[in-house]
Amino acid sequence: CGLPWAATSERMSAPSGLSNLTHSAGPVIGLLLVGAGLLLAARPAPGTDARARLERFCGSLILFSLAAAAMAALGRLNAAGMEVPVRYSVLLAPLHVGVLVLLAIHSRWVGRLRPRSLVIVLSGALVLGVGHQIAGRYVILRYCGHVRQVLAAYNAGQRTPEMSQYVYPDLRHADQMSAEMRRRGVYQ
Repeated sequence: CGLPWAATSERMSAPSGLSNLTHSAGPVIGLLLVGAGLLLAARPAPGTDARARLERFCGSLILFSLAAAAMAALGRLNAAGMEVPVRYSVLLAPLHVGVLVLLAIHSRWVGRLRPRSLVIVLSGALVLGVGHQIAGRYVILRYCGHVRQVLAAYNAGQRTPEMSQYVYPDLRHADQMSAEMRRRGVYQ
């Protein structure tokens, strides 16, 4: 749940020494989102009014993302040392939206804000969300660039232990499958 921040590594350090921040930001953000998401989605409002329906909808968004995160984590239980691919980070957007909306609904001070102040607060949340996406884009592009380099080296015939993280855990089997795919003309 801390993607894309959790996808950084020593090989892809952030500029200006931010790598320590990004290494700890992923787990911290993940734990905060899981905790807040579970607390907010645990007690959906009863009734059929618009607010109750909105709360149930946001709870469903949160639970969808948490289920997707759990499936990604369970699918990698036996893949020691493999990072969760950043492609799963798109599945966390519903979690972010659900938590933000439910926090706004349940917050006592939001109801006391004047319309102008509410616009400023919501604009600030929007700027933070967009900033998160821009920063996440940098992490994702760096990660994908590194994966592309490893795959290009593999296709050029180089073999390193790191390749078992990105190509296939058993490189001999990957070589056999690649040779068979070349023989059949698959992906050529």
